Amino acid sequence: KGMIEGGLSSDFAWTTEHVLLCHLISLYGKCATRAGEDEKWIRSMALGVLTYECISSGVLDFDYAPVLTDVSYKGSTRKIWLNTSQEAQTAIDELRIHGMVRVVRMYTVDYKPMTAYQVSLQGLKMMKNVPKALFDELKAVVYVPDKDNTYTDMVQISWEDEKELFALRSAKSGYLRYSTITEIEDVSYVCSPYIPHFLRRGQEPTTNNRGRAEEAFAGMTNIRDGDLMEAVVLGDVRLILAEWVPFGENSISAMSINLGALDRCRSGMFTAMVDKEPSATILNVPPGLTHVRVLDYDLLHHVNVEAEINYPEDDGIVQVEFFGIHVSTRGNVVFGLAVDSIMTRDKDAVSIDLLTRMAVDVVQDSSTILEDLMSQHQRELIDALHQGHANKRRKFAVYLAANIDPFFATSSQYLDRGDHENEIAQIIGQMRFAKDLSGNHFLFMGTIGVLLVGARAHQYDAFLVPYANLQAMMVSADTVFARFNHIFEMLDAAMDLVQHTDTTPFNVEQVQYLMSRSAQEINLLAL
Repeated sequence: KGMIEGGLSSDFAWTTEHVLLCHLISLYGKCATRAGEDEKWIRSMALGVLTYECISSGVLDFDYAPVLTDVSYKGSTRKIWLNTSQEAQTAIDELRIHGMVRVVRMYTVDYKPMTAYQVSLQGLKMMKNVPKALFDELKAVVYVPDKDNTYTDMVQISWEDEKELFALRSAKSGYLRYSTITEIEDVSYVCSPYIPHFLRRGQEPTTNNRGRAEEAFAGMTNIRDGDLMEAVVLGDVRLILAEWVPFGENSISAMSINLGALDRCRSGMFTAMVDKEPSATILNVPPGLTHVRVLDYDLLHHVNVEAEINYPEDDGIVQVEFFGIHVSTRGNVVFGLAVDSIMTRDKDAVSIDLLTRMAVDVVQDSSTILEDLMSQHQRELIDALHQGHANKRRKFAVYLAANIDPFFATSSQYLDRGDHENEIAQIIGQMRFAKDLSGNHFLFMGTIGVLLVGARAHQYDAFLVPYANLQAMMVSADTVFARFNHIFEMLDAAMDLVQHTDTTPFNVEQVQYLMSRSAQEINLLAL
């Protein structure tokens, strides 16, 4: 990353990336420079897409990692995995701190927070001191290409809901291309099931895949960035995901019996597919079954199982994927695994960049596993809560690592607003705080997860799992709140249509549909 010197404000060490980001924002959002001129802002989602395009084109020297992001479109929200750069966000924050960029916050029509950016007068003044040639490569990304390189037709970002893609288009020339920001990269890995000891009630051991770690070494990946920066490496990592799902005594009992907990052979293959012809001879099932083995259970309180994932992957991708799953009567669901290897890295040297890509698979596959095990009513309820996109629901993550490299004397040394903090933030979100614990243990709290590092970190799961369960319940409460807001919107729309039934009698059918849909969702959300 080059340094920019001469004529730039303050004693801050401006890099080329700072200046390029500032210029990128200014192309779409800048403050008014004279009376009567409109203020222009660029939405954070569009800025994220353009930033990724600049990274993938080699214009910006940043890393990126997949992040589950809310995408609002025509009054509804869905979660999409997007390749997001934590380094770019940190650079934007630094531009804000030094007055180069301003931010405005508001809510969307579906009550989701939205942020937009613009370059301030100070930022515009700063860029006048930079050679124009520095922006040539950036222009090639944001302008429609032409023979004379006139750079007059700038692309606009839009979301295409049916294709689940972001489009870079120009209404002026009809130019269109799709961003690859939604294409999440796969890695090969091997993991073993893990259930925290305090949740176990039996002695049945879980499968240990440590001996199969070398299978990932021969596996392939489709990571496009061949030069991933590794600022932080973790050793002996265990990942715990927590979510809340409506359960009760009857649900746990029915699930335990369906899993074969009362049988002599307490294992089998499971699928969410419903058998519509149970009296026929042949059953055709699509690939992607889950092999489940019951470890221990209590018909009225909990069930602990081990699940092996057999979902098909791209050619060359090797994923030996085993989960430990704990489901309790209170609705607390815990997924756990121990990382044995990712690509050419064994358990003692796990790259965070690779770990983030593995976590995407774990989050999605854990949702699919639970769907295979739940009742049809529970599946319908979860589907209604997440507007038909239950496979991308958010979970709270707990990472336990026995060691970290580099090892610093205090946790505050990792909060450097640089490479170390950015890399840790890839797995736990924006850093809230870090604490030094006894025995050279460090605790990092983020917005979407927790990282505990230390030789005895695995022994503290009894403290962190209940915390993760509470966070998961908060996530579910937010989801329920969002669904009720959606119901209120449908009722408001029905009321508006009722006011005009005299002039447009065909509104009656639409009103009936909105009322019926609202009643159905309220029924389901009674939980």
